[in-house]
Amino acid sequence: MSVSIRKLASHLENVCIYTFVATDDADVHIVKTGIETYEKIKKHVYVIGRDVDILVLLTTLTPDYIDILMLKESKGKVKDRFYNSKDLQNSNLVIECKKSILFVHAISGCDTTSEFYRKGNLQAVQLLILFRLHSSFFVLLYNAMMNLSPALSISV
Repeated sequence: MSVSIRKLASHLENVCIYTFVATDDADVHIVKTGIETYEKIKKHVYVIGRDVDILVLLTTLTPDYIDILMLKESKGKVKDRFYNSKDLQNSNLVIECKKSILFVHAISGCDTTSEFYRKGNLQAVQLLILFRLHSSFFVLLYNAMMNLSPALSISV
């Protein structure tokens, strides 16, 4: 856990704001906790992390009526940046490949460069759109390959 996350969590708890800090690779748990918290309190929920996996999961798992904000912490020269789940869900790129975004993220190597094509995430998405490969076949293939729980499965 980074020093900035510990400091922020401590400060928020001092002013009576509930925090949950995941210590392991708990991306799905973080997103589900954010969604459940919003359902309970009906107020803004903020997720803080460095992992783009959290951003992808927020985009695909958050219902349309929920708006969760994510602060993606900086890494190296990249500065901190806020993302809004509703804005992401309504972006042309996500609308174009909504049903296959988890597959695209997995096949593109998630946080890394694609092992298959030596391309980054955005390039893999553009290839998928270009060749119209975001069909139900790839959704089924993704679900079979990843053997995901029903909560993460993509419906066709």
